[in-house]
Amino acid sequence: MLGLEYSILNYYTNSDRNTGAKFIINYINKYNAYKELCMTNIQHYLPKLSTIFESKPLLFNKTNDDEFIPSSVSMLLRNDKLLGNLRMVNYRLSENGQFLFRNEHMFKTKNVKIVIDPLTLCVLSEKVVVDELPPNEDLISPRIKGLEDIRLFERGGDVWYSASTFDHSYTPKIRIIHGKYDDVITSGECIKPPTETACEKNWIFVDDKVIYSWYPMKIGSIVDGKLNIHTVYDTPYSFESMRGSSCCLKRGDELWCVTHSTTETTPRKYYHYLVVLDKNLKPFRMSIPFCFKSPSIEYCIGFEIYNSDFIFTYSIMDSNPEIIKIPIKWFDTTLMIDNI
Repeated sequence: MLGLEYSILNYYTNSDRNTGAKFIINYINKYNAYKELCMTNIQHYLPKLSTIFESKPLLFNKTNDDEFIPSSVSMLLRNDKLLGNLRMVNYRLSENGQFLFRNEHMFKTKNVKIVIDPLTLCVLSEKVVVDELPPNEDLISPRIKGLEDIRLFERGGDVWYSASTFDHSYTPKIRIIHGKYDDVITSGECIKPPTETACEKNWIFVDDKVIYSWYPMKIGSIVDGKLNIHTVYDTPYSFESMRGSSCCLKRGDELWCVTHSTTETTPRKYYHYLVVLDKNLKPFRMSIPFCFKSPSIEYCIGFEIYNSDFIFTYSIMDSNPEIIKIPIKWFDTTLMIDNI
């Protein structure tokens, strides 16, 4: 109970919000006491990164039309440029998080291959990605079309993608598909989860392994079109509501990735974390939660390292993608918690 009271009083007695946030996360991880109330209080401690470092809109020339708007962007550093996949969606979100469709009541996604200059953070080129994957002929009336939330990663020197799919699924449920990424996508393997579920999203591919969940942390490999879990780690209580966001980045012997958790409020509030893994994909460090502009519907699947900086891309209310560059040293000295 004292920890919960501290999470309230510290806000009024200590101007160092990061110290308060670190206390709350350490308290939850150690005692798992009053977790929901503590996480409700932590929203008052969230650092807003765009108020500390300059964030800029990602501007596009040819991709806007009456139906689709730009949304989230994933990134992969290739040939000293940031290769990105921009998701275009056919809906808007209202202030309370409701979906607003311009035309037919169906979720549709277009994807655009973009190249970003890592120095200026400007878009250099853009080209619509053509989806030539075979549809599921058993779906009479698919309510979701397109490859959603594409994440780019490298495997064997090639660029690969993973995505959520409904119209390319083997079942009338959202599943994960992966394959080689190019201007025209012709190959993709739709993967069966460890057990059949209502929906699958937010898998993180790391070489030939997949991070399936974070609490407990389940890691598997794909065998004959199915994800088989082979490693399970107990994780701290603050991981309970975490979901995968970005792919992992190598930094020395460590792997860094962005995760997120959401609240049950209307609209939802997104809290982002950096989680650091060892070579066996076991987490051993994490950051305090943070947001980019405000604890609203922010979605971050773009994360890269360039020189001594982290670069993030994130969408706001499933639209208005922005990009921000932050010194890695600032995270190391300001937001990170050791020995979770």
